[in-house]
Amino acid sequence: MGTVSKDNIENQVPEAVELAAGYRILDYKVVRFIARGAFGAVYQVDHINTLPFALKIESRKAEPRNLKVEAVVLRFIHRDIKPANFCMSLENPRQLVMVDFGMCRKYVTDGGSELRHPRWYVHGFKGTLRYAPLAAHHGRESSRKEDLESVLYVLVELLVGTLPWMTMEDQIHVEHAKQIARTIGLHEFLSGCPKQLVHMLFYIDNLRFYDTPDYALLRGLLNSALENGPQDAKYEWEEEMKIERKKSEYLRSKEEVELEDG
Repeated sequence: MGTVSKDNIENQVPEAVELAAGYRILDYKVVRFIARGAFGAVYQVDHINTLPFALKIESRKAEPRNLKVEAVVLRFIHRDIKPANFCMSLENPRQLVMVDFGMCRKYVTDGGSELRHPRWYVHGFKGTLRYAPLAAHHGRESSRKEDLESVLYVLVELLVGTLPWMTMEDQIHVEHAKQIARTIGLHEFLSGCPKQLVHMLFYIDNLRFYDTPDYALLRGLLNSALENGPQDAKYEWEEEMKIERKKSEYLRSKEEVELEDG
């Protein structure tokens, strides 16, 4: 994902952070609007010499300035896992890409050799209520296990279309529902899901703050769950992405010819 700060563009971006198709920013040309959220607006842009990019912009008056913290995410936890923060790669329709690192937090010290100790209390709710881990409800520091907990909620919703707390808006009610989902509400919570997700839930809940998750184990559970599904079925967006890619390549080559002709 490419990010270009508003300070670096040649033309003044409107205060509402809205760009029309065809708008040029340095060597980038806006193709279409993708989405808008609390941390700015995202557009698909084409670069004159390379592949398409996702461009994210924010107002100069935005507080805090989030683009500056989105450049490097190595050894960070995301803290806002949700379906809207994932997209498919433009080059590989089966490659999932994570975006929007405005809430991420480094879980190791600056030297990178030790894990950071948790703060006594985290002020303010972090994340999206529907997918937030229990630690966020309790005002506790998040670790790698909390991102995994949010991933599990996303998987359940994608598989069955709902979560027991889907329509709840009160933070306390949602927290209570997530607790119930681990005990007497477990059947309702994971009804329609492969049994491997039950094992994932128990494993994640038994991790502690400093534990390194066994990602190989989790991948193995997911691969096992996929064995019962179709192995060679195409995703509904694959053909559309193929057509869009050809269209972009045609327009780019046409533009290059026009530039050469002067």
